[in-house]
Amino acid sequence: MPDQDQLYVKLEGHEDLRQELHSINHIVKNVEEASQVLEEIRSVKQKTIQNIQENILELNQRIENIHSEMPNVEDQELSADISPSQNSSDGNSETGEIDQSVNQLHDQLQTLKDELQELD
Repeated sequence: MPDQDQLYVKLEGHEDLRQELHSINHIVKNVEEASQVLEEIRSVKQKTIQNIQENILELNQRIENIHSEMPNVEDQELSADISPSQNSSDGNSETGEIDQSVNQLHDQLQTLKDELQELD
């Protein structure tokens, strides 16, 4: 046996294989980048939802304050019995409209809260 017999293997398509590996590497990098973007979006979404919830709570608190500062209909009826000349029908209808507006705001606020709960 002279020296050592050498074995040569012809690799066909090794360039194609290298290209495939390069493509796979590129795809993995794209997936990692997309994952990072999704994580950033998730973070922004959570911060936005938290901000909206805080604003809704503050809005609800302010609506409650307005509602508590408004005179009750029972108080108006009592004062109407005491001095009917001091109360006008316009004042009662205006108070009713305000009460209705506050109630509508409160209902809309509750709807927003429910929708935000669904987003979580």
